[in-house]
Amino acid sequence: GDFDDCGVCNGDGTSCTNVCTTEDLLNLDDTNPAFPEWDNSNVILSAMYNCLGAGFDTTTEVSNCIEFTNGWVGWVTSDCIDCYGDLGVCMADECFSPCNGAWGDACDACLEDNCFGDFSTCSGIEYGCDEVEACNFEEGANMDGQSCEYSEDNFDCDGNCLVETDCAGNCGGNAQEDCSGQCM
Repeated sequence: GDFDDCGVCNGDGTSCTNVCTTEDLLNLDDTNPAFPEWDNSNVILSAMYNCLGAGFDTTTEVSNCIEFTNGWVGWVTSDCIDCYGDLGVCMADECFSPCNGAWGDACDACLEDNCFGDFSTCSGIEYGCDEVEACNFEEGANMDGQSCEYSEDNFDCDGNCLVETDCAGNCGGNAQEDCSGQCM
């Protein structure tokens, strides 16, 4: 027989897609107790990045580092963690220069262009702004990419004032005209 894209003899190519379970997605979307400003999906990316920095450079090595060295065993299934291992290897192979030393905008752009597509196919995870009330909500995102942007108080996402403007022209301000008509 022939092997499919997942390495299964006479397979249909679906056994290695969307492998992260609903429970994995819920656990990854939870706030991390050690880093309350992050959810687990971002902390596991940091673990992956640290494993690469420690010299692990194959999918198996990166996955084992995430799972056992960084303590993710039991929190997320091994199949799901293997997708992060693949992502780490892609990051090292395709995005070493923009991601080396810091994970910033250039690294994000490189990963988006080269790695996140395969990662999403493998895991079923789509990083992005998943908060409906955010100005840059991304339809289809199911995991917080720490990229949501919100309007300032009293403004909509286009910068329009939503409340009354005071006499000084400040949206939601509290300046008032005194008896002589001076704005104070």
